[in-house]
Amino acid sequence: MACFAPEEQKLETLKELPWCRFHKEYLFVEPGDKSVGIKMMVDHFKGNYKDVVVFGDEKNDLSMFRDEWTSIAMGNAIDELKEKATYVTTPCDQDGIYNACVHFGWIQE
Repeated sequence: MACFAPEEQKLETLKELPWCRFHKEYLFVEPGDKSVGIKMMVDHFKGNYKDVVVFGDEKNDLSMFRDEWTSIAMGNAIDELKEKATYVTTPCDQDGIYNACVHFGWIQE
């Protein structure tokens, strides 16, 4: 949704929604708990939670960082996310996902 930072303070309903600033001009409103959708997908395909890997960098990713699966924070992630992470990789613009996959042995260099 288009909204400059000073204007967000005026939006009363925004206080009740999960959101994060996507860009200086935009807010991103999404479900508050991404892990619910992940669990639904794993259950649907009869998967195992220990096989789940999530990557994140912002406040909206906190709900995905659970003990049941591997959580990887990007090097440019917020500190709160890094503290919850199984592993912290390099920033996204420095091949963070690739480097994490190499670190865990999921792909070869």
